[in-house]
Amino acid sequence: FAKVNVKGLVQFYSEKHSQSVNESARYIYHKSDGNEAFHVVRTDPKDFRPLKPNGEMGLDGVERVPYKLPEVLQGIKDSQLILLLEGEKDADRAAKMGFVATTFLGGAGKWRSEYLEYFKDADVVLIPDNDQPGIKGMQDIAEQLHGTAKSIKILELPGLGECVDKHGKDFSDWADMDGNTSDVLTDHIKEAEVWITPLDDWLVPTERGYRVNKALLAQHISNEEDGNLIFVNQTFWKYENGLWERMEDGQVKSQIHRIISDRKDALGCLTSALVDDIFKQLGMILMVPRGFSFNQNPMVLNFTNGVLDLDKGNFSDYHQRELFQNIQFPFDFDRD
Repeated sequence: FAKVNVKGLVQFYSEKHSQSVNESARYIYHKSDGNEAFHVVRTDPKDFRPLKPNGEMGLDGVERVPYKLPEVLQGIKDSQLILLLEGEKDADRAAKMGFVATTFLGGAGKWRSEYLEYFKDADVVLIPDNDQPGIKGMQDIAEQLHGTAKSIKILELPGLGECVDKHGKDFSDWADMDGNTSDVLTDHIKEAEVWITPLDDWLVPTERGYRVNKALLAQHISNEEDGNLIFVNQTFWKYENGLWERMEDGQVKSQIHRIISDRKDALGCLTSALVDDIFKQLGMILMVPRGFSFNQNPMVLNFTNGVLDLDKGNFSDYHQRELFQNIQFPFDFDRD
């Protein structure tokens, strides 16, 4: 458990500073239901440590969530912009300015795939620190969000000077400058261009070979299915021959594996972990809206040769994918 000083503040030895450091701020992360997930302790001199709500150091067995998650989910529901920044201090500062803002443990370079689900249909503005790792980290996050978020912008704040190799100025530095108000930030966001992936191909050449753009490959698979694949209650369903049928996870992963292995240059990237990541991302892209259910119109019966509308009293030879029927009589309807 964390050691505390006489003032009741967390104290630990910082290898970064080679000295004992004391808590100067504490940021509380909440789950989607509002319950505490974990704390992040900030010290002076600057260092960070995660803390379980019971005071135990570390995050073993703890659900990782973005900062201010309940506010983020409500903001998405209300069609508000979601600002994603590099640190809790910046997120708090943006929130005080009237924005819905978030970050996650460790900053832009510590994105985790499980965060993706919380940004479905979000209008996201990524605001990096004014340094190369921050900008690269936000570009990587944009690639991950592609196909899940509704829209993505990357805003490099003006007035922070030349971009540096590391430890660049951040959002709080920008907000401290005279004249940088909420209205000014809103104007900058409006003027920022919507981020578009710079790559048409999911297989990306690098100096060391090739890498797979997971978000783009998942989007490619979704586009190829052209509406005939959906994700419902943690399972995939495929539409064929007038019927929505469940696909086993192994079938979907085999399809992903086959697509990657069909590209000779991608074979060096092919791992089970990569397939699993693309599988999760594909599920996020194809997730149905809340309230969805199969067979919503019980008055339309599905047969192998078409559908019978009991309300209208007529039979159609054409199946309708949008009826989302996963029940079908295993024989033809006899019109006689």
